[in-house]
Amino acid sequence: MIFPNTFENKIGFNIIRQYLIKHCLCSLGKNEVEKIVFSSDYNFIKNECGMTAEMASILSLNKNFPDSNYFNLLPQIKRLNTPGTFLEAENLLEFVVSFETIANC
Repeated sequence: MIFPNTFENKIGFNIIRQYLIKHCLCSLGKNEVEKIVFSSDYNFIKNECGMTAEMASILSLNKNFPDSNYFNLLPQIKRLNTPGTFLEAENLLEFVVSFETIANC
């Protein structure tokens, strides 16, 4: 952790975080953005930069990257753990569309 605790706000990272949250496609992405914090861990930063470079490369090579139709399916999955429950048609469609998007990735 970087001292002082207000460092992220002082440099305006809170504004960047809000921008990212606004552009997330579902609540899963928003939750992940809210978890982003500054780090001084070299290996963590190296790994994150590697993933960012990989995604930038994918986007530069493929202009048709599927960037929509992501749904937070966790509530439905948790609900299905209860015996006798089933998916509503709308939720089933979200599963199908999400899986198609993942397959296209």
